[in-house]
Amino acid sequence: MPPRRQNARGLREMEMEELRRKIQELQETVNAQQAILEAQRRRNDDDGSGSDSSSSRSSRSHRRQTRTSDIKVDIPDFEGKLQPDEFVDWLQIVERVFEYKEVLEEQKVKTVAVKLKKHASIWWENLKREREREGKSKIKTWEKMHRELTRKFLPPHYYQDNFIQLQNLRQKSMSVEEYTRDFEKLMMKCDIQEKEEQTIARYLGRLNTDIAHLVQLQQYWSLDEVTRLAIRVEK
Repeated sequence: MPPRRQNARGLREMEMEELRRKIQELQETVNAQQAILEAQRRRNDDDGSGSDSSSSRSSRSHRRQTRTSDIKVDIPDFEGKLQPDEFVDWLQIVERVFEYKEVLEEQKVKTVAVKLKKHASIWWENLKREREREGKSKIKTWEKMHRELTRKFLPPHYYQDNFIQLQNLRQKSMSVEEYTRDFEKLMMKCDIQEKEEQTIARYLGRLNTDIAHLVQLQQYWSLDEVTRLAIRVEK
């Protein structure tokens, strides 16, 4: 790969990572603010504000919305050139911004559409015209738009390749922490929906046998507990 292209890709990865970090920090800030506001609301309720309770709640809601709007969080532009993993990361960021900003369902398609640039923007306009020629309805839900974006910009073999990697994953010479990180990353990439008991069995089945046997002798209730036990056993 030419050095210039490598540098550009590295810059994109740094930008995506920085955006994810900022969103995480903002989410933590919002959670803390919401916890404080909830505690204040409970104290006010205990004081028995009577007929003023409705207006008080309205005022608190307005202040909370004002604080939230002061924090700048936005969806990054998408030009249609991201690598598959970066594209999946971008979709996840879109979902987080929707949740954080409480974007209404009827506004989601328009919100994402303005973030499509260059090749992605041309594709979107062509898709709309094609559907109109075929007499199909306009895409008005994020679910449908998400499906069309994935169909266009995510290789059809993406999930299959990741699933094969998951099936072949073994701890071997990796530390438990390294193995756990790879396991969780591939589980998310494969978007596997299964009971936690099945996920735990899948996780233990790929651990080194000596560690897995000792973990199974302990009491656990969740995958997080299993991973912590495995790390302790290894140490």
